[in-house]
Amino acid sequence: MMVWVILALAILLALAGYAGWLHYKLYQHRQKQAQHDAEFERKKQAHEAFLQESIQIIAANLVHEDLNPSEGAIRIKHLMDGLELEQQERDQFAVFDRLYEAVKDMATHDARKALSPVERKRQDDEREQHEQAHKVELLASARVLESYVFTTTGSARRQAGS
Repeated sequence: MMVWVILALAILLALAGYAGWLHYKLYQHRQKQAQHDAEFERKKQAHEAFLQESIQIIAANLVHEDLNPSEGAIRIKHLMDGLELEQQERDQFAVFDRLYEAVKDMATHDARKALSPVERKRQDDEREQHEQAHKVELLASARVLESYVFTTTGSARRQAGS
């Protein structure tokens, strides 16, 4: 009888030790995951800061007319896409999306060089019409963006939710 009690205690101790070891491994895994998540969030915030700074620089170039309005709208639109903005905040700068939609299919780079002079002139005239139609709103939005700090980026929403 005593042998069975000792054997049962030995098995119980072995199982308790194994459970403790599993608990420790789970703790280590959670620590690693927390570090990974923190590093990911730090990199995400740094990337969003880079996107915001890039938007501000491009906006300043638009305001000072150092950048073609279509080129600026295309760049700002794509940078804003990377910020994961809520629609309400994104809508404040919808002029960049509208101008982008108007000119996105026009030939650029090598495709533009391959156009006939007549077709190139036609596209230039069309692009300039779109730029002129959006100019006042585009410049006003660019002035705002020069110093604007986005508040509804993906990282900001995740931090508010935690």
